[in-house]
Amino acid sequence: MGVLEQISQMRNQGMDDENIVRNLQERGVSPKAINDALNQAEIKKAVSDEEFEAPGPSQQRQYVPRTQEMENQNYQPQEEQPQQEYYSPQQGYADYSQEGGFDTSTIMEVAEQVFAEKMQKFQKQIKDVADFKELANSKMDSLSERMKRIENLIDKMQVEILEKVGSYGKGIENIQKELGMMQDSFGKVINPLADRTSSKMQRQSYSQENLHSGEDAMTELEKIANEKPQKAKKVKKISKR
Repeated sequence: MGVLEQISQMRNQGMDDENIVRNLQERGVSPKAINDALNQAEIKKAVSDEEFEAPGPSQQRQYVPRTQEMENQNYQPQEEQPQQEYYSPQQGYADYSQEGGFDTSTIMEVAEQVFAEKMQKFQKQIKDVADFKELANSKMDSLSERMKRIENLIDKMQVEILEKVGSYGKGIENIQKELGMMQDSFGKVINPLADRTSSKMQRQSYSQENLHSGEDAMTELEKIANEKPQKAKKVKKISKR
């Protein structure tokens, strides 16, 4: 992991610059590399926030060197004061901070890094949109095919229903025709039989009437025949007297 990434990670953890510098010095990072990384971090932050104006004097990180007396007091040979192994952050960056601003190549490098990161994010977003579009088109094509199959199925069902209704109507017409033909045939057979039966019944009734009338006539004749001998007997009796 580079020094710039380490600084960004420690800043995200809430560490201030002094603790970051002390931590990097303990890891063996040179003061110049620490100062360059801090400057790059500031430039990267400024570019990321789209603040492209040149930083003013108050915005530049300046590490004011201590006075010569402070340096003479604090700097001692290693044999006498082994605890003064590291320089303070102000002493380490005094000479480099007096160069008067940021290096152009450093600014360009950081700007290129930020631009590359932005482009990677933008390309990822474009790829996500393209993937979503492809997925949406695929789903739309599948949905369109399903709708076509449903429409074809509905049309087929309608045709079958109409055919069945038509055949049912034709069947009813055929049944009606057959019933009419059966009625006609039945009428042709029944009507002569009815006529014959009625004429036969009329004949039988006429014969019975004639028979009754004949029987009545015979009865009358018999009565008349019986009455004549009785009258003859009565006449004989009267003549004898």
